[in-house]
Amino acid sequence: MNVYYIDPTNIKSEAWNPLLTYLKVNGVYSFIPENELPEILVSIIKPHIKAAYSHSDKKRYADNCVFWLRAHFEKHIHLITDDYVDRKSVPEEELKNYGSRSAYKNINNLNVNNCLILLKLKTTFNNTGGLVPPKCEVDYLDPNYDQSLPTYISNYCLNILHKKYKHNQYQKQSAFLIFDEFFFRSYLFDQRLHNKWSEYYCKTEDGISRKFVNVVYQMIHELSPVDFPKKEINGKQFFTLIRKDESTQSLQELLKEASRAEIEYEKEIEKEEKMESSGYEFDKEVKQMNEDFWRECGESGSNCESWPGWG
Repeated sequence: MNVYYIDPTNIKSEAWNPLLTYLKVNGVYSFIPENELPEILVSIIKPHIKAAYSHSDKKRYADNCVFWLRAHFEKHIHLITDDYVDRKSVPEEELKNYGSRSAYKNINNLNVNNCLILLKLKTTFNNTGGLVPPKCEVDYLDPNYDQSLPTYISNYCLNILHKKYKHNQYQKQSAFLIFDEFFFRSYLFDQRLHNKWSEYYCKTEDGISRKFVNVVYQMIHELSPVDFPKKEINGKQFFTLIRKDESTQSLQELLKEASRAEIEYEKEIEKEEKMESSGYEFDKEVKQMNEDFWRECGESGSNCESWPGWG
């Protein structure tokens, strides 16, 4: 079972059908009012949409998403422990019949009802210039709550299931993914690593580790080659992007700002290293002065009157 967090703002209208087809979406919960969603998206997801935000209590709406997701997991995830003692006892050829933490394998091996959660996302960067997983633009949680909305939903859902069943099998057979608002990167959630989101790479059938978002682009091309053909630039093949052209400019500006932050960070590190180097020489000099002092004054300090400031 996969859960996807996606911001629909920058996605081309013709991309929705092949995108949702490949991701095998069959359940939708939207934190964006239906009248603000792209019309073509609404027409596709209408039979599968559970709820769309409509000025209700934000925190309660977020909690309702968790409860819906929990029920969806219970209904559609076929647990290994229903058939075997544990994963190790499952024959190798049978493993593909069960969900895993690999979103890529879940798509390839299972015909399950994956979930789509629509929300507005915003990507930022840290003080070193590295991009960080996007957070929801709208604050649905208590301002003092230090988790992002996708983290809150993912963690809360798994915690409820663990508390109810006294095992972590649902965690082991599900994958939570965020696609940033530019469809530039995707991030995989790992509750075991203190709710960490890491850029998602998957090993494809050829044994190569690839960015999952690039795999998605390849599959969109295969499902809709006319709308998303391959393009050749300087002798290299590239997939047609599914984000709108104007959002590419926003992404480029973000990457430039992040690059400037990285340069400033490196300058600060270089400055600190120089200061530490200078400090080392200073400490060495002070140590020598102390040794000279005690050598001249003796352990009792009886001869220290000759030192400036003594007595």
